[in-house]
Amino acid sequence: MKKLWLIVLMVVVVLTGCSDQSMNKEGSDIQSDQFILGDASFVAPKNWAGNYEINETKDQLSVFHICEQVNNKQELFTLKKVDKEAFQSGGQQNKDALVTQVGNDFYLAFAPQEMVYSQQTECKEQYDEMYLPFEGIKGRITVR
Repeated sequence: MKKLWLIVLMVVVVLTGCSDQSMNKEGSDIQSDQFILGDASFVAPKNWAGNYEINETKDQLSVFHICEQVNNKQELFTLKKVDKEAFQSGGQQNKDALVTQVGNDFYLAFAPQEMVYSQQTECKEQYDEMYLPFEGIKGRITVR
């Protein structure tokens, strides 16, 4: 009987330990704070944990800082996947936002140009700590 309980306990531990994938409110896959769009993935800094929300469509992933104090959210960045034609028609703006290319897919990252909270609050301090400029975002994106 002890052996049976030991086996059951080991199976439970293995099954719960293997499940590090969870879903956020919007249904996006989040694996250890990794966001995936097509062949590109973004690994979030540890200080983002619990302070962001994701809005995702087929070809776009937007990450927002959430602030419960003021019931507000502000964009941290958007990762977009476009085809070659859409990339070329976007001109210099798309060239400046280019992170990587995989085949005919171009991955672009857009971040707010300025800090968004106007008054010094806990929300602004937290957003400022989480804010990444374009190069910081680009450095956290890898392709499969």
